[in-house]
Parts: sequence; structure tokens; C-alpha cells
Amino acid sequence: MRSRVDGQPAREDPRLERTRGRLRRAALEELVAAGWGGFTVEGVARRAGAGKASVYRLYGDRHALVLDAFAHLVVQPGRGSDRPVPVRAILEHLVEGWSGPLLPALVDAAQRDPDMATALRASSAERLGGLARAVAVELEERGDGRDPRAVAEALAGALLYRRLVSPGRLTAGDVDTVTAAVMG
Repeated sequence: MRSRVDGQPAREDPRLERTRGRLRRAALEELVAAGWGGFTVEGVARRAGAGKASVYRLYGDRHALVLDAFAHLVVQPGRGSDRPVPVRAILEHLVEGWSGPLLPALVDAAQRDPDMATALRASSAERLGGLARAVAVELEERGDGRDPRAVAEALAGALLYRRLVSPGRLTAGDVDTVTAAVMG
């Protein structure tokens, strides 16, 4: 519920924002624990200590809930900022996020559900755009005329490949190795 005070823009009730926060965290926990095939609104509500009706009232369906949770809890460095973010900071963020159990859960969701696949592709393209903007700044500083998007894809792709086929967690050393190989 939003309220308007003395002509000020409408503010969301703080209780609703707290509930959304609990639901977002619970949604990602449920996705990791149950996978997309076992993911239920009931499970999220139980984890969050909320009613199932609250989840449906705030989100409508499980797709919207997971996408909102992902958008709010897995935030790329520099999102919404005009200041350039170092490529390394973004890659370290990727490594941190991809090293945990959320990546396989999201891949599972995309494989099982075409609507999730479409939504996650759009989200990933937006995130790749953030990395490409950071790469563009660094390439320009070096006088390197390569296509920033292609370099960003090579960086992210190499790290994703390592995550999927190499044992263990990704590390800062992986970021160093990939960055040196791709950017020189």
C-alpha cells in the first residue's frame, strides 16, 4: 500500500517492503533447495513466515517473484550509476555469484520453463551490457579498438565455462587468468 503525505510522492508502507524482502530471500533459498521443478509459492511463504495469499497479492505468480528476487538481491556493481566500474569488480561479482548454488538453480529454471528462460536471457543481456560498458572504458583508455560487447562476452563466457567444467569454486585467480587472456 502506498500513502501520500502533504503532496509528497507516494511511499510504500515499510511493512510491505519488509515482507517483500523476506519473500525475495525466501524465493532464492527455495529455488536453490527445491530446484524449479519443486519450487512452490507455498514453500516460499513458509520460509518467509508469510501467507501464500501475500505472495500472490504482491507478485501474482512464481515467475515474477523469482525475477524480482534476482533483480533486487543479485545486483551488479555500479548498476544505476554514471561512474565507470572497473571490469575486475564486475568479474569478481560474477565469480562470487556463479560459485554458489544459485547459478545451477537458475539454469534449471531456464531449462524447464520457456518463460523463465526468456526472462533470464533478458536479465543476463542487461547485465552483459553493464560489463560491456565497463570494458568499453578500459579498452578506450588503452587505445584498443576491439568491440566491447564481444570482449565482455569472451570474459563472461570463459568464466562461465570454467564454472561449469572445473571442479571447485571460481577464484580471484580465475579472474586474473581470464582477464589476462582476453584483455591482454
